[in-house]
Amino acid sequence: VFLGDADLDTVVSMEEQAAWLRSRARATTFSERPDDPALRGRYDKRFMQLASRRQWRSLQPVLQEYAATCLPAPDRTELSFWSVTCLAAKNLDGQRLLMRLNVFWQEVMTVGLDTITGTLWYTFHVRESVLKQAGFKAPTFARVHDHHYDPGGQDQVQVIADDDHAGDALRLLADPAFVAAAKDFNLNLMRKGPNNFARFHCFALADHMLRPRHVPLGGTRGERGGGPRL
Repeated sequence: VFLGDADLDTVVSMEEQAAWLRSRARATTFSERPDDPALRGRYDKRFMQLASRRQWRSLQPVLQEYAATCLPAPDRTELSFWSVTCLAAKNLDGQRLLMRLNVFWQEVMTVGLDTITGTLWYTFHVRESVLKQAGFKAPTFARVHDHHYDPGGQDQVQVIADDDHAGDALRLLADPAFVAAAKDFNLNLMRKGPNNFARFHCFALADHMLRPRHVPLGGTRGERGGGPRL
């Protein structure tokens, strides 16, 4: 039950939001995306650097699956309610941050590279209560960490997956309990207000996220168009 009005309601109706939470369907069309040529040009080179890494082929389907299953109306909410950053300058010892997906005032998904082993790792922030109610059991390749950011409140945990190039992150995104917790958390963050990281959005990375898996980018180029629905 959603109480009160939110900016999100003008983009995705409350009925659509409620139906999306209940549904297990994946988004398959992305025809109402915004665009900002100046912003696009600012981060295109960073995406080209990311796409040139050998890990990109493992990373891309995970990003596509997350966008299709864990973000409400991802084309309509892009930029205004969520954004992705690419190759952030800040890095940890031996770790390279490849991308982050932000909603409202916090990250909800981060992907990094262990520069020593060459393996990818993923972190997700999800709704803790939903995760427990749905009976989530952490697989051997994942662990649940008691970590939260203030914007999302206390009812959140961080799920960490170390990818061994065998699709661990995709298996996590196929878990109904995990997806339910991610959807609930993301939707509630969006209802709190618009995305505050839009100025760092990498459209080129989003181009590859917002298209059906296994479809060449050129085949869906025409789907990007129109102005942002705010």
